[in-house]
Amino acid sequence: MMRSPQHGWSRRPAPRVGGAAASWARPLCLAAALAYAFDATVAAAPRVDYLPQPGTRIEQLPQSGVQYPWQPTAPPAARPAPAPPAPVQPAPTARRPAPAAATHHRATARQVAEPGWPVLQLKLSTRLEWPAQHVALGQPAASPEPPAEAGTASAPLPAWWQALEAMLQADEQGTPQPELAQRIDAHAAALRALASPSLAARLGWALYRMQREAQALPWFELALDRDPTLASARQGAFYALQKTGHLQAAYAIAQDDPALRAARADVAVQLALRAREQDQPGQAVEWLRRAIALGKDTAGDRALLAWSLLQAGQAAQAATEFAALVHDRPDDADAAQGLLLSLQRSGQTARITQLAAQPGAFAELVRRQRAQRWRDLGLARDAAVLDAAADPALAGAAAPSVALGGEVRSKSGAAGTSRLRLEQSPVVHLRWANALGIWDAQIARTTVDAGGTPPVGSIGSTLPAAQQHVGASGTLRWRSVGPQGVQASVGITPAGGAVSPTWTGALAWRDLGPTHDWSVALRRSAVDDSVLSLTGLRDPASGQAWGRVLRQGLSAGGYQNLWPQWNVSARVDAETLSGENVARNAHFAASLGLGRDVPLPGMRFVSIGPNLAYEHYARNLSGFTWGQGGYFSPQEFSSASLLAVFQTADARRWVVAGQVQVGWQSVRQDATACFALPPPLVVDTPCAPLAASRSQGIGTSTALQWSSLLAPHWAVEGSALWRTGPAYQDRALYLGLRYFFSPRQALFGSDLPHRR
Repeated sequence: MMRSPQHGWSRRPAPRVGGAAASWARPLCLAAALAYAFDATVAAAPRVDYLPQPGTRIEQLPQSGVQYPWQPTAPPAARPAPAPPAPVQPAPTARRPAPAAATHHRATARQVAEPGWPVLQLKLSTRLEWPAQHVALGQPAASPEPPAEAGTASAPLPAWWQALEAMLQADEQGTPQPELAQRIDAHAAALRALASPSLAARLGWALYRMQREAQALPWFELALDRDPTLASARQGAFYALQKTGHLQAAYAIAQDDPALRAARADVAVQLALRAREQDQPGQAVEWLRRAIALGKDTAGDRALLAWSLLQAGQAAQAATEFAALVHDRPDDADAAQGLLLSLQRSGQTARITQLAAQPGAFAELVRRQRAQRWRDLGLARDAAVLDAAADPALAGAAAPSVALGGEVRSKSGAAGTSRLRLEQSPVVHLRWANALGIWDAQIARTTVDAGGTPPVGSIGSTLPAAQQHVGASGTLRWRSVGPQGVQASVGITPAGGAVSPTWTGALAWRDLGPTHDWSVALRRSAVDDSVLSLTGLRDPASGQAWGRVLRQGLSAGGYQNLWPQWNVSARVDAETLSGENVARNAHFAASLGLGRDVPLPGMRFVSIGPNLAYEHYARNLSGFTWGQGGYFSPQEFSSASLLAVFQTADARRWVVAGQVQVGWQSVRQDATACFALPPPLVVDTPCAPLAASRSQGIGTSTALQWSSLLAPHWAVEGSALWRTGPAYQDRALYLGLRYFFSPRQALFGSDLPHRR
């Protein structure tokens, strides 16, 4: 049967030509006509770009035995004129090669014999039609309608295509099609060759909905290659690239699509997060600025930009961003923390103080961080005043407490003069803290004893009694809250002595930090080397009293870290000494030390190193006659020693601190007259002057303080002191029981009984 363009399929037999010639001429003519039509059709069809590499590939389409040669072409920008395809090679089953014409005739005949596989042509609606006339492959999406001529009809679709189209439509209507991906993979070659841009986009979206983004991406790329303006393909490619992690490619492909502006901003944020993970804060800042320019300007995006700026070292710009966030949301703790860090790193300490005065999360954070820093500096009571919730161990640290104890001290020397035994009992010590400052108050009853009665001699050498029951003494100390500030104290020397008591006090400035602790002070303090220097003596012959010596002057000292684990310490004292009917004296002292920090578990600090010290008094007033002071006053004292200082860790149920010093000492004392001042009476008995002396040898000094919790409201505390020299010993011991008005969970260095 033959197809008639006017009458459809005709059943009339062809006229007979006649004879034997007619029997073969008729098929030959038919074959020649079909071959001519096939050549014209193939020549008119544009070549299809299928393979990325050069060369010819033969593809066999499903449900068709026809083999089509696909030839690669140049890029679309410079597409050459259509060229006829290369001849198809004979089937592998042929016994011998057939001529090209014969091969062409055979392929054409087979194509005609199988009308189920004409060339496909697609519309934008992706509805497939089988045109009555030949349509070239690879044309734009709109397919020409079949000519409206009588007798034309559409050829039936292949079964695989009908099934695929039905599954596509069902998937697009929301009905999952689990086998759709497999169908697309099975017919991928034919679909890539024949699909329109819109169909390629449809296939990509179908795979995307099945979460097969990597398989969907080539279909979107194919659609864009054939139609770069197809919005659905661009958007599909964008989301597939984003899902597969190709964020920069997704950001680039969406630059010309206004519909993807917001999604493109999201990708920029994702790129910023990736840059932060890769420790590239500068790149993160750039991507975030692009996201904000695209309209993604939420508080979270601004916060991410501010943190990235801080990480990139742009602290001042980060502070500006964080300040805007804190201004809009005063209770945002994260923004407040970023603002504090950026201000600290950019050195804007004045602005920290300014902003901390305003209520909100920033002020709370500044207060909490400051309290923790003060606690680490050993100022537990200060930290508790500022923010008791900064650390659970600070509970009750600022609450009042009272201790009741006693102290005994024994100093070697000549009986009746330089020897001293001092007892203080009871000793009442109160502590409390509030916003006005840190307070300490102590009152004690004092007894002094020279250890015997000296022989009768010159004025000032005959004491009526070896022991004096002296009255009370006391001290009140105050300092401002915080590591930098003023300190002050006022007190009274023991009452009931030969010389009336007088006031003592100090005014100081202290600067304490993680790497330093320096202070400078003006002081007025009692000299407690002997009964004479502490409370004074009364001359039995004249009835006049002398003694009760005071130090008055300037002192400065502290330590400073120089290198990691190394610190230097120094102290200088310049003062005058005077008392009732006691000659004036001048004193200068200086010390210099180098320490190395030794990290040990369970210790807040341990430092050990050499120490050099030097002292000088203008006069030797160590005698006990009229005008003498009865205190150690060498004209030259020098020592070279090894000094170790330590304290156990804070925030425990017990704490111990102290120092140990061992070294070589050298002492020189000049001779001095018997009377340092003219005596009140004429003395007939000659008075021998004090002879000069020199001594040297090993000297030591050990001091300890401790405190331990017995119960939440009770603690036992104490201190011990032991000093030795070539001809000198001084020992002291204090024990006390402290009651806390609020329960305590832990103790700190500030809870130690700093006695001397």
